[in-house]
Amino acid sequence: MFEKSGTYVLVKRFRRENAENALALISESKEKVSSVKEQPKKPDKGNKESRNEIVKTQDVQSHNKTVSDTPFMRGVIYWIETILYYAIFYAGLSILFYICFTIYKLTLPEDAPRASKLQPSLVYYPNYESYYLNRISWNASEKKDIELIVTNINTFLEKFGTRRKFGNCSVNDSYGYKTRNPCVFLKVNRIAGFQVDPIENARELQRSERVLKKVIDSLSPDKRKERLWISCKSNSWVNIEYFPQSRSIPMEQINTQQPVYKTNNGSSYSQGDYDHIVTIQIINIPQDQLFNVNCKMFAKNIENDDNNNPWIGGVSFDMILLTD
Repeated sequence: MFEKSGTYVLVKRFRRENAENALALISESKEKVSSVKEQPKKPDKGNKESRNEIVKTQDVQSHNKTVSDTPFMRGVIYWIETILYYAIFYAGLSILFYICFTIYKLTLPEDAPRASKLQPSLVYYPNYESYYLNRISWNASEKKDIELIVTNINTFLEKFGTRRKFGNCSVNDSYGYKTRNPCVFLKVNRIAGFQVDPIENARELQRSERVLKKVIDSLSPDKRKERLWISCKSNSWVNIEYFPQSRSIPMEQINTQQPVYKTNNGSSYSQGDYDHIVTIQIINIPQDQLFNVNCKMFAKNIENDDNNNPWIGGVSFDMILLTD
């Protein structure tokens, strides 16, 4: 019993001593750690300065990078380069076009027509610039409207020299625009090399041209020969009178083999151009009512049956007499 009890006492004492030693070691390690923390570190001047320089360089690089690599700056540079590119491109294209146009212009004759058409064309006067295209509108009580129309017609006729009479249409009556009987001048533009193939038999006309057929049948066979016929229609109940009454132009005044060159006075017109004109006078037109007048030329080799384009072989315009 004694031995056993003594062994027990020794074991118990050994365990107690080990526990005390372990606690002592733990406390000693804690004291060392605290002492190490409390000791002040010696400053290293060299390392500190180098670190400051590195930080400064990194700040500068990051600043430059943020300024130059921002999306806004990249967008501005892109648009500047794009604008410069297209500006240079279109400037070069304009210069090239100007050079080509100048070369082309030098090849054109100065005293001859610069464009050729397939057939003669018909134009009308007065034809002045207005808000509405191909419309003759005026107020008979407005002096400015009458003066504008009279000046336009006079300018057109003065090119041909000494004035001729055109039936009841005269400048003294303001060409009928004061009296609701306006006059319109129709002129045929010649085409160099075009030869009119005349219609000498009324049966060769379309069925819709009944009035013109009667006019041709009423003429003697001699007066039917070698004529370019002109006839006008309106969508309003108006009467249309013609001068000359035959509604025609002699073919020799239209046919020409050579271009019309300018004369010594710088004009390509002469009194013979009066023979290219047919005057129509519209009698008692309605007031404040827009109506259309469609005029056509008739010959075997002149096309005028395009309803979508009345300007092929003819001319179309609107008229309206305004009131206060």
